[in-house]
Amino acid sequence: PNFTKNEVNKIIEQVQPKRILIEENLKIKISSEGIIEFPINISLKNIADKKTLDKDNTALIIFSSGSSGEAKGIKLSYNNLFNSAKSQIKFLALKKENKYLASLPFYHIGGFSIITRTLFSRGIIIIPDSIKNDDIITAVEKYKPNSISLVPTQLKRLLDSNLKPYTDLKNVLIGGNFIDNSLVEEAVKNGLNIIKVYGSTETCSFITAKRISLNNLNSNSVGKIIGNNKIKFIYNKIAVKGESVMQGYFNQQADFTDDGYFITEDIGYLDNNNELIVEGRQDDIIISGGENISLKEIGNYLNKFKKLKDYAVIGLKDKEWGEIVTVVAVSKNNELFPLTDLNNFLSKYIAKYKLPKKLIFADQIPRNEMGKVLRNELKRILNVEY
Repeated sequence: PNFTKNEVNKIIEQVQPKRILIEENLKIKISSEGIIEFPINISLKNIADKKTLDKDNTALIIFSSGSSGEAKGIKLSYNNLFNSAKSQIKFLALKKENKYLASLPFYHIGGFSIITRTLFSRGIIIIPDSIKNDDIITAVEKYKPNSISLVPTQLKRLLDSNLKPYTDLKNVLIGGNFIDNSLVEEAVKNGLNIIKVYGSTETCSFITAKRISLNNLNSNSVGKIIGNNKIKFIYNKIAVKGESVMQGYFNQQADFTDDGYFITEDIGYLDNNNELIVEGRQDDIIISGGENISLKEIGNYLNKFKKLKDYAVIGLKDKEWGEIVTVVAVSKNNELFPLTDLNNFLSKYIAKYKLPKKLIFADQIPRNEMGKVLRNELKRILNVEY
C-alpha cells in the first residue's frame, strides 16, 4: 500500500497476474484497463485445482521493500513455506490452542509467516484493527495472544505504553532490523519472553533464533540455525542453504554458489557456541581515509544518546576522505546540538577515526513498516549522493 502508482504498475507489468484482489481505496494505484469487479463470495473448492500440488511450484512472490534499490520479486515455493513453518513451529513450541497476533503487515514475510505458522499448527490468528501501536495494545489486552512478532520500533512503543506482561505470552519475537541490547534488557526485565531472530524474505522468515534471559542479556548473538538450514561465510558474507531458502528472484539473477548457497549482503560469523553474530550489511561498511568503518557499530551506541529521537547513520562521498560518517538526526523537542556534543559522547565507545564528520538535522527518518531506513528516500530528501 505504500508503493506509488508507478511502483505498483511496474510490479504488475513484471508479473502479469491474471487476477488482482485490491481494496477499493487502492484502485487508483493500478491501471484501470481490464479490471473486472466481482464479489468475493465463492468457495475455495471452486478456485483450487483438486490435483495434488507440486511442492516445488512457486506459491508466493513477495516484493522486497527495496530499501536501497528497486524492489525485487522473491519467489517462494510451497516447499519453502512448509519447511520454514515446520522448523519455526518446533522452535516456538506452537500448539493447536496457540493464539498468534498478526502484528506485522501480511505483504512482508514477517507478517505472512504468522499465517503459515498458525495454519500448520492449527492455531488462532488474531487480526487487530491495524498495526498501529494503539490497536496492537488493544488487541494484546483484549485477546491475550500467546505469540507476537515485532520489529524493534514496535517493541519500544509497547514498553513505553507500560504494557503489563502476562503468563500466557510465551513468545515475543524481535527481528527485522538492528536489535539494541538495552531495549532487549528493558523488555526482559519487564517480564517479556524475548526471542531474537534472524532471517529475510529470501530465507522465508527467520532461520536462527535465541531465547533471551537475564543470563544472556548482553549477547550479540541471534542464535543457532533452526531446521535443516546451513550457513557458511563467503568473504565474510552470510551464505544460506536449505529448504527454507527461496527459489530465486522473479526475472532477476540471484547470487547462488554452485553448491546451492544463497549469498546475502549481511556480514557475520559464528561464535564459539555456533551461534550467529550479524555485524551488519555489506553496504553498512564504508571506507574513510583508508579505514573500514561499520555504520551499524556507530548506530549501536547512538541508541544511548539521549538528545536523539530518531537517527540514521550513512556514508557521504567526500573529496578528502573518500567517504565520511554522517549522522542524520531527529532531535528531541526540536533542540539542536553541535556535532561536538555527539562526538564527545561517542568517543567513550569508538576510536577517533570512526567518529562522524557531519551532522544533519531532519524532521523525520523515512522508514518502511518493518522499521528499516529507506535509503533512496533519505537520499532524495537530503538531496545528496552517497
